[in-house]
Amino acid sequence: MIVTIPRGTELSFPACCCCCLAPTFNTRTVGYSSTATGMGYRETITASIKVPFCEECTRHDEGMRRKVVIIPMCLWGILSIASFPFFDLFFSSSDFSGNAQVVYMILSGCTIAAVIAVVTLVLYKTTIMSNWRKNNPGHSSPTGNCKLLGLDGIEFASDKYGQMFIEANPGRVRAAR
Repeated sequence: MIVTIPRGTELSFPACCCCCLAPTFNTRTVGYSSTATGMGYRETITASIKVPFCEECTRHDEGMRRKVVIIPMCLWGILSIASFPFFDLFFSSSDFSGNAQVVYMILSGCTIAAVIAVVTLVLYKTTIMSNWRKNNPGHSSPTGNCKLLGLDGIEFASDKYGQMFIEANPGRVRAAR
């Protein structure tokens, strides 16, 4: 659920975790940063808020953020190495010699690596991440339970928490359309 917030509004958060909705008074900083450049200037806009997160969900969220990067990269590496024997099935290097053969091998390797990267990400999304909710009941999202959207919006993975947040800030915030 996306909630819009007028700039300069003081916010109140429900005293429960924005992920699992368990009671908590622990918070975690959620931030936003954007840089705009133009003719002779550079402007950076940053914002942050403290959002309630229980200790268990903080550990779980940080662990999932690492897995989202590490697992696909490991799969990509393994599949890339496993594809080396198949280079000549897709590309024939007999037409090249000397430096042209080196360039050919680099380009064919990059092409196969790119295809493998796409296949790896698709497999990761369709298998591991699709089974995530089933294996983690009570959590609203594998990552990104709360995201600051610029200076005037917050996105909550849990619609229920988003509604509780709106109720905790009557007349100050509203659900985005």
